[in-house]
Amino acid sequence: MFAIGGDDIVRALEQHLRKQVPIARDRLGYGDSVDRTDLGDIQTWQIVPTAEAISAAKLPAVAIVSPRMGATPERSGNTYSGVWQASVGIYTRGKDHEDTQTRVAAWAKVIRTAAVMVPMTATGLSLRWAGEEYDLVPTKQDSRTIAGAEVMFDVIVDVALDLNGSTTLPPLLSVHHDIIPTN
Repeated sequence: MFAIGGDDIVRALEQHLRKQVPIARDRLGYGDSVDRTDLGDIQTWQIVPTAEAISAAKLPAVAIVSPRMGATPERSGNTYSGVWQASVGIYTRGKDHEDTQTRVAAWAKVIRTAAVMVPMTATGLSLRWAGEEYDLVPTKQDSRTIAGAEVMFDVIVDVALDLNGSTTLPPLLSVHHDIIPTN
């Protein structure tokens, strides 16, 4: 018997993004580029209860959250499938109002692209881009040099609960990373 929960999902998503973000950033032209803003590297990665929880971290910073199920679980025999909501918050700072706004929009593009450009098939998860929200300052007179974006995903888990234990849990989603499931 095994069960996958929101904690497993955010760990798998973090591992996936840590690998894919630098690749997506460079492919989108936000690495060492003369034509676009150089975004640099993510300085802080955290799994937190809400995306706002890391707004004071070393920037740019990523917060990964899975606050709830996105749909009612479906049963098939002794297994259940499920869809969780997952959000990736990105906070960044620029040298002025315009630079900050540009960086936030660019990071949202990078996170979205990094999450979906390579399937997470080895984890038993699949991602569907579900939306974006921005925490920007609308006018220069209210200027600040920190802003954020949140990129939302639906995380589809084919087997989230197996009452018989007949399905092998993918190693990446194991709560005990030192234990590798065997068939």
